[in-house]
Amino acid sequence: QHMAFQTLLSYTNMGLNVFMRGPAGSGKTSAAYGLAKALGVQLYVMPLGPQTSKSDLIGYMNGAGDYVPSLLRKAYEHGGVLLLDEIDAANPGVLTIINGLLANGHSGFADKMVDKHKDCYFVAAGNTYGRGADTMYVGRAQLDAATLDRWIILNWGYDWAFAAQLCGNQDWTDYVRALHERV
Repeated sequence: QHMAFQTLLSYTNMGLNVFMRGPAGSGKTSAAYGLAKALGVQLYVMPLGPQTSKSDLIGYMNGAGDYVPSLLRKAYEHGGVLLLDEIDAANPGVLTIINGLLANGHSGFADKMVDKHKDCYFVAAGNTYGRGADTMYVGRAQLDAATLDRWIILNWGYDWAFAAQLCGNQDWTDYVRALHERV
């Protein structure tokens, strides 16, 4: 596992919401799969972006009057790890919905009020600290303090020892790492 995985698991077991912050390709999404497996629950991956809507998050009533649930609703009501992927690319206004879900232990959905399942775990992945775009991640949004306050930020850098184990070739890993550092 990644060098920070045990910390991720510990924080999650303490009931904390964890925001894994790290560069692209550092294994944040893969860590969420490992986390769900370690906790014995289903993983729900919800990619976020500028076009993510309220109905993407809480579901909606269709033309026949039937509720269409979101992945967030499934995790919230029945348990599971919900990965909010690319959280720092999301529209900050839409994240206020997530803020309420994290703070209250229950929430209104399109069809009814729902209590948060005891085995519902929120994790997020992003490339920045939520302070807005930088020279590498130009499409990132600035997240407000109310959003950031609900997360423990866990730095998730490249783990070269883990990469060497995965590929089984230390020389190749050293070569790739040297190229990475030069770039």
